[in-house]
Amino acid sequence: MCRAVGKLFSPCFLLFIFLYSFFPVECKATVLSDLGLYVIPYPQKVVADGENFIFKNALNIVLDKNPSAADRFTAEELMHDLKNKWNILL
Repeated sequence: MCRAVGKLFSPCFLLFIFLYSFFPVECKATVLSDLGLYVIPYPQKVVADGENFIFKNALNIVLDKNPSAADRFTAEELMHDLKNKWNILL
């Protein structure tokens, strides 16, 4: 039984590092990350098909009657990013 109490380089730790280096870690998020999308938590099933979604007109962002400060901040950040990154008018 391996015990690494107070030892940084115990035999078990070195064995773990040795074995870990031979087994590549598979990235589960390849479909979305290839599209430049990073989602947490990652969905169980991802299908990337169809055409790109294109906005034909300006967008409206609608908040509740009494939005919280966090909701207002999020809406403002969304408006800023849509305008600067995608040239979408709001």
